Amino acid sequence: MLWNLLNFFEETTTDKQGGGWGIYVIFGVMIVLMIVMMIVPQRKAKKQQEEMNKKLGVGVTIMTIGGIIGEIVQMDNENVWLKTGLGEETVTMQFTTKAIHSIVTAPTTPAEPTTEPTDEVVDEIK
Repeated sequence: MLWNLLNFFEETTTDKQGGGWGIYVIFGVMIVLMIVMMIVPQRKAKKQQEEMNKKLGVGVTIMTIGGIIGEIVQMDNENVWLKTGLGEETVTMQFTTKAIHSIVTAPTTPAEPTTEPTDEVVDEIK
């Protein structure tokens, strides 16, 4: 085994064409590319998460990873308390800050239906 290793580094061998070192270079480049492809997206996601956490505060409307939309009524370093629901039927729920998916910019109350006629054609099932 040691003899094979010494033959690898010997430049005067005529058995091999190119010495076989090219495969090791390609393998090394592939490993470096794989590591870079894993680290760069993680850093980008971490930066976006930190920017979103700076915008959080009481009164901000957010969406959790489960799809629950609510307004922050209280928060600390590890938890947020969301108020969700309509009118008198509101509920306050506690979530960890890691469960926050995004900040919602749209209002949480549903829009009033319009009575104006629309030119939209609707297919009816009969």
